[in-house]
Amino acid sequence: MYYFRETAVVAGKQTSKKVSLRTKDPKQAKRSAIQILASIAKQYEGLDMTRKFEVAFGPNGLTFKTDPNIPDDVEKLGMFLRENQEQIKALVPQQVAVPAPAVEPSPVEGTAFDLVIEKYSKRKEKGLAPKTLYQYLRYIDIFKLWLEKQTGKKPYPINLIDRKIVAKYIEHLQSEGINNATIEKNYLRSLNSILEFAKTVGDFPDINVPTKGHKLTSAKEIAKNSKERNPFTLEELKTIFNPENFLKARHPDEFWLPLLALFTGGRASELAQLNIIDIGSKNGIPTIIITDENGGRLKSTASKRTIPIHPTLIELGFLEYVDDMRKFGFQIFPDVKPDIFGYCGKEPARRWGTYSDKVGITDKSKVFHSFRSTANNCLKQNGVSEEARCEFVGHDHDTINSKHYTEKYSIEYLHEHVVPQLKFDIDFTPLKYKRGHFDSFLYKELNRISKKEARKKLLAEKNVKRKIL
Repeated sequence: MYYFRETAVVAGKQTSKKVSLRTKDPKQAKRSAIQILASIAKQYEGLDMTRKFEVAFGPNGLTFKTDPNIPDDVEKLGMFLRENQEQIKALVPQQVAVPAPAVEPSPVEGTAFDLVIEKYSKRKEKGLAPKTLYQYLRYIDIFKLWLEKQTGKKPYPINLIDRKIVAKYIEHLQSEGINNATIEKNYLRSLNSILEFAKTVGDFPDINVPTKGHKLTSAKEIAKNSKERNPFTLEELKTIFNPENFLKARHPDEFWLPLLALFTGGRASELAQLNIIDIGSKNGIPTIIITDENGGRLKSTASKRTIPIHPTLIELGFLEYVDDMRKFGFQIFPDVKPDIFGYCGKEPARRWGTYSDKVGITDKSKVFHSFRSTANNCLKQNGVSEEARCEFVGHDHDTINSKHYTEKYSIEYLHEHVVPQLKFDIDFTPLKYKRGHFDSFLYKELNRISKKEARKKLLAEKNVKRKIL
C-alpha cells in the first residue's frame, strides 16, 4: 500500500504526516500524489512553491519533504492536510475489492473406504471361500452406504471411523429390529475384518479397531441364538431310513447323501460334489477322496482327506451305483449343479428339508448337518480318540503335537479302528440299490436341465445384443 507522507523538522524535532493513497499500484499512487500537490498549490498560493520538493515512491509509501528552514511552509501544509482530509480521499481512487481466490476442496484425509474395499477384495479372494467373501463384502457395503448417508461425505476416509460412529451404527441396526447376536456375528465381524486389514496395509491407525469391545450379548444369549445341529436319536434314524418313505427318492442325492453323511460324517457340500475319480482304493481298501481339486470346494484344509468306505455303504451297492453313473459323465450326482459360489450342497439340503418335514422330523436343531453330528457322537461314545475322529470327519485338531510332529492316521488304521465303531442298531438291507434304478429319471432330468440352460444362454445373448443396439 502507498501513502502520501509529509516530513519536517520543527524546533530540532522531526515530525511526519501520512495519508493512505489506498492503492498498491505505483503509477496510480503517483497520479494521486500529483493531484494532492496540485490542490495544495491552488489553495495556498502564499506557499513558496518555487522551492524544490522531493516525492519518493516505495513500499512504505509516498513522501513529500518540505524545507525545514521555513516553518511557515510546514505549518500551512499541515493545516491543509488536517482540514482537507475528505477532499484528499475524494481525489484518491477507491481500492477495488479483489475477490479472494477460490478455495479448492481439501483433499480426502486418508484412504477412501471404497479403495480399501477394492484392496480387501483382491487380497481376500484367495484366502476366503467365495461365499464367505461375498457375505463379508455384503455387510461391509451395508455399513458404507449407511455411513455416507449419515455424514454426507463420499468417499469417506476409512481412518475417520471411530468408536462413536460404530456405536451409532449399532444403535441403527438395533432400531431396525436386528438382534444383538446377528449384529455381532455378521455386521461387526465383517466390519472388523476390513478394519484389521486396513491397519495391516497402513490405511488405518495402528490402534485397537473401533469394532472391538462392544459386548452386545452374554454367553447365555450367544448359546441361545447359536444354530445347534444336534445328533439324531436312534428312533429318528429309523424313521428317516424307513424303506416305505426312503425308497420313494427320485433324485439320487435324496437316497445316497443321507447314507453317505451318516457313515462318513461328511458335509452335504463335500459329498454332493464328489466325482467318479474320487472313488478308488488304497492297499485293497475302498476309499473316498474328499478334495477341492477338479473344481471342488472345501470349508478348510482339514476337510481334505481320504477315508475308507464303510462296509454298510458297500453292502448297499454304493460302488455299483458309482459305476452306473459313468454313462452320465464324471459326477456321482450328475443332476446336482453348483451354485454361484461353486458349492453343490444347496439344492440337496433343500430336498432333504422337504423329506424330513414329511416324515415328521421338525425339530429345528435336526438338520442335514445332524448326520455329521450323529457320526461324530457315535465314534466318541464308542471310544474313538478325538484326534482320530477329527481326521475321519474332517475337523481341525489344533494341538502342536498333532499338527507339527506327527503324520495323519493311515487308511489301514482308520479302516480297522475307526470305521467299525460307526455302527447303528438299524437294518439297512431293505435299502439295497438295484443297478440302473435312477437311469430313467436321470435321462429325463438331465435333458430338462440342458434345455433350461440353453434357454438361459439364448436369453443372455439376446440381452447382450439389445445393449449393443
